[in-house]
Amino acid sequence: MSYVRCIFRICLRKFRYLSSFTILKTTVCFICIACVAYSTRSFKPISTTEPEHNSPKQWSFVEKDYFNSIQTVLIPFRFYFDVEDNQEAAQSEIPDFATTEFHYVMKPRDEFCKTGTVDDHLLLILVKSSVHHFDERRAIRETWGSTSNISNVQIKVAFLLGLSTNDSHQHNVLVEDHQHGDIVVGSYYDAYRNLTVKSLVGLQWSYQFCGNADFVLLVDDDAFLNLPIILQSYILNTKSSTKRNVLHCGNRLLKNAEVERKGKYSVPKEVYDLPIYPDYCNGICFIMSQDIARTLYLTSKRTHADIAIDDAYITGILRYKAQVSLDTMQAGSCLFFSNDLDDVETQLRDEWQRISTSITDS
Repeated sequence: MSYVRCIFRICLRKFRYLSSFTILKTTVCFICIACVAYSTRSFKPISTTEPEHNSPKQWSFVEKDYFNSIQTVLIPFRFYFDVEDNQEAAQSEIPDFATTEFHYVMKPRDEFCKTGTVDDHLLLILVKSSVHHFDERRAIRETWGSTSNISNVQIKVAFLLGLSTNDSHQHNVLVEDHQHGDIVVGSYYDAYRNLTVKSLVGLQWSYQFCGNADFVLLVDDDAFLNLPIILQSYILNTKSSTKRNVLHCGNRLLKNAEVERKGKYSVPKEVYDLPIYPDYCNGICFIMSQDIARTLYLTSKRTHADIAIDDAYITGILRYKAQVSLDTMQAGSCLFFSNDLDDVETQLRDEWQRISTSITDS
């Protein structure tokens, strides 16, 4: 209001010679006030501060129209703009990685990703596993995860887990880690709602301790990786340098996937108010250069992460915000065996038996 009064006084001074025409002077002043008020409203800079309760609906139409005139946004504004310090997330059971600090309860030794020389190539594989999937982790360590070197490319496999409310499971994980030293346990409970946190803690650990990796691959513990195909596509092939700027999906690329509002994969509108996600990888596995992995991790530290669907969030929302392109891996790179329907351990061993000879020969 003080701003309007100031403009009003300016109008009075500027039009002193119209003092005999009171009506005209008043009219002109109010026109000036209206014009200034409209111009400041129309060209108000877009604030990067989240609105109260983090509700995207509270963004003004002027701000939305102004921003849309610059570029088309395929993610909600609360994800597009950076999270400010001490800013609270939407009311949700899903922890927000950007506003919550997570530490390591267990992690491999700091030299886990160390290679012989600085010129050695390294593929880091992060396996998202449930606490009680002891058989799956053992099968991976005895099959495709047992390979530490192919054609002079170092391969490191680490398992991402959360905490368990089952004391027996937690103790067995401690014993397992003491034996293998390849488990990253974050300070969150191992549950579906924390899948995104699990993946982001993995990227955080990669950023802090495995920055020398050429590529980082995230995979579920019910999948089989054909490492000869993957290494040939991304590291051994001298023409693969162009793939360093693209995130590649191991199964299929989902386009215009609808945001579900009911069921296990539902996301409330106050968290994600658009009807579709950006294009993203449909689970199983995806691979990216260390540069992209670093970019996505750093972007996640300033972007709300209160969505449990980790592939939609990381390879969709974060990737879109970071302006990373998306493509698919070569067919046969990742094979999926459902934990719910298949004997994963048997399937992994059968597939390993089929390709292990080619790996040994290399």
